[in-house]
Amino acid sequence: MLTGDNTKPYETEEETKKLINALMNIFESRNIPVAVTFGNHDSEQGAMSRDDLMEYYNTFSCSVSVDDGETLSGCGTYNIPVLSSNGEKLKFNLWVFDSGDYDEEGRYSCVKPDQIEWYKETSEALEAQEGKKVPSMVFQHMIVQEIWDEMFFKVPFYVDTLTEKYGDTIYFFGPDTSVLNGFLFEPPSPGYYNHGEFDAMVERGDVLAILVGHDHYNTYDVESEGIRLINTPGASFNAYGTEFTRGSRLITLHEDDPENFDTEVITVNDAAILDKAFAESVGTTPFEAALWKGLGYILLALSEFSGIFASLVFWD
Repeated sequence: MLTGDNTKPYETEEETKKLINALMNIFESRNIPVAVTFGNHDSEQGAMSRDDLMEYYNTFSCSVSVDDGETLSGCGTYNIPVLSSNGEKLKFNLWVFDSGDYDEEGRYSCVKPDQIEWYKETSEALEAQEGKKVPSMVFQHMIVQEIWDEMFFKVPFYVDTLTEKYGDTIYFFGPDTSVLNGFLFEPPSPGYYNHGEFDAMVERGDVLAILVGHDHYNTYDVESEGIRLINTPGASFNAYGTEFTRGSRLITLHEDDPENFDTEVITVNDAAILDKAFAESVGTTPFEAALWKGLGYILLALSEFSGIFASLVFWD
């Protein structure tokens, strides 16, 4: 799953396609299916529109992405059924949403009402087909606003640079890190508007997790109303990132227990520790990678402690 910011701004179509080739050939050469959604940086490159990008991604045989055309907002809102190992039963479902880039006023966008209605209708159809709700995950670029309710403390007044406001609620920038289950190196950046995507998924009761990639530093895994809100860090050295988290996320589904899953971030440091040649290719050593990883554990421990302290300060 490529959850957006897959390309950075380039002036020509040739440059953009060269980058996509380098990325997709990794999967094409290994016969690994790939589903694509887009982020705000994909739109910032001026040479190709989102529709053009989707068309080019789909020239690779490994792509299982869907261009929904004019039927829904954005480009690439679709679902991918996951069948049992014998191919006879629907065991799981993967939702992919184009959460947009920017609104008319230059603020981050979000999943639109027509996409939410499509989700509810498709979810209900799958339930009718299977005679039960089909467990599922959501993949999109932008995180939902509800992450602030779970991770940050509400305050009664706005202070510039110290607080953030969504709707009528003001939040203090200091997070309750005791709930993070991962790193938070930058505040989550959801869309300015909230059209009820999260509420619809809570109501339907089939979504286990919403996985996003908008904030390149973060690896948090926070549960809210039975849905895990998970951020995967950026894997690239061409975009902003940090030595502590740069990498990809592995998700393991269990056929005999599809309602439960395992997930972990596999960082560049993890790979460098195991493979000296890889370490050299990214400009590090196994020893240096191990030091970064060890320092990361210390930071997580400190953030856990600070989260407990913050909980006492803001307790109500």
